[in-house]
Amino acid sequence: IGTLTRPVAAHDFRGRDALARVANRDGWSWESVPTGRDTARAEDVRDGLELVFPRPRSVDEATLVGDGRNTGWAAMMLHQLVEWHGTQTAAWYDSVNTQPELARGLARLLSYVGSLQVSLWDGNQWRAVGSLQLAGPEVSKLQAAALDLHELPGDSVRVRLEGTPSFWLLDQVALDYSAPRPLQVRHATLERAVDHRGQDVTAELRSVDGHYYVAERGDGAELSFRVPPLRDGQARTWILQATGWDRLHGDESGVPQVGLPERVRRTP
Repeated sequence: IGTLTRPVAAHDFRGRDALARVANRDGWSWESVPTGRDTARAEDVRDGLELVFPRPRSVDEATLVGDGRNTGWAAMMLHQLVEWHGTQTAAWYDSVNTQPELARGLARLLSYVGSLQVSLWDGNQWRAVGSLQLAGPEVSKLQAAALDLHELPGDSVRVRLEGTPSFWLLDQVALDYSAPRPLQVRHATLERAVDHRGQDVTAELRSVDGHYYVAERGDGAELSFRVPPLRDGQARTWILQATGWDRLHGDESGVPQVGLPERVRRTP
């Protein structure tokens, strides 16, 4: 990511000015207003931002940079979706694991509900170009999306971010017009991993082999890596590469509300 270009205008779908909230990375975030919405009205079911950026001459590519996280409301609703299955929760998880189409349908639902859809104005309509993925509620995450501006007219770029009301806290949204810089990817080797009980779990975490380190609430592990040397003139960014999955634990004693997940799946 190079020099960032701030938006010159930003409004939510109800026309409220949001520029001060997303122009800088300062912890003062934009959040959709969840109240006063009628779910029978299509325009009330979704919310987001429409932003305008200045566009340098002869620039046909950009990177959209978004810094934000999901709200606690998003996490609570995901938890509720699981708890609706009650005493059939384990069977539902098994079904998702063994039926690819069911798993893909759930993934599509979570993407639609939880991600931010990115669109560009092409002079006539909004054209979908990508998305910013679920970030979780605990840590604000920096995400980037490549934008192709070749067919866009004018000296400005209009970007639309669309999602579920009150599911996102956006601290900053910007564009990067700079050309890609040299990048070298080097992997740091995992030397040792020890869980909080002092047990060695290096073998479980060293490779993608189907053997998992299982962590329940309160568990943890400390990982040590061999760091490759940093050469003169270089700067380093750390990215944790991990493979795995999680399973939400909730109250599995209730009567299954099988109709509710189906309604959520079928109805925006």
